[in-house]
Amino acid sequence: MALKKRHKKEEDLEQWLMTYADMITLLLCFFVILLSVSEPKQTKFEEMKKGMQSDFIKKQIESPFTSILQGFESIIENNHMQQDMSVEETEKGLILEFNSASFFKPGSADLRDPVRPILEQVAVLLKGFEYEKYKIEVEGHTDDDPISTPRYPSNWELSTGRAAMVVRFFIEQQVDVTKLKATGYADIHPKVPNRDVNGNPIPENQALNRRVAIRLERE
Repeated sequence: MALKKRHKKEEDLEQWLMTYADMITLLLCFFVILLSVSEPKQTKFEEMKKGMQSDFIKKQIESPFTSILQGFESIIENNHMQQDMSVEETEKGLILEFNSASFFKPGSADLRDPVRPILEQVAVLLKGFEYEKYKIEVEGHTDDDPISTPRYPSNWELSTGRAAMVVRFFIEQQVDVTKLKATGYADIHPKVPNRDVNGNPIPENQALNRRVAIRLERE
């Protein structure tokens, strides 16, 4: 009798395990089906969430630059400098560019008197910019025609001198000196080719490459 009872208990245990295994299998199938049905919705939800986060972050980070961008656009328009100045937004902030021929005397880093009031207006906007972590890098660029004078032995000195002159002007206007940086690039970063395929100079392109760029960017 003891043997029969033990055998019966083993059969009952095996039946219970089989029932449990069947239940687990059914649950697994259920969750697989549920996952396959719900995944597209989850994907859409994640995309929507990322989009909302992106818009929120964009508004928080770029709104100060958007505001000052509008200020620079007003300066350009009010002074009728559309042919000599431009401003554009970037991923990090914005870039304000102006034509060297309009702002500097030929072959020199000396500012022309008529553009000083315009730079003063730019300085006012820079002083009022309240974003906490940002930098102002002033870049000088030339074309590829070499220069050799006692004051500027090469385009490196000329481009650096022009950038430094703008920085000096901003310092005189009480722009935060700790945010300012002057850099000269000579002709190594042209916007457009200085010469055609035959090596002949393209005067209109060279004029575009002679410029000063003010980068206002997040650190």
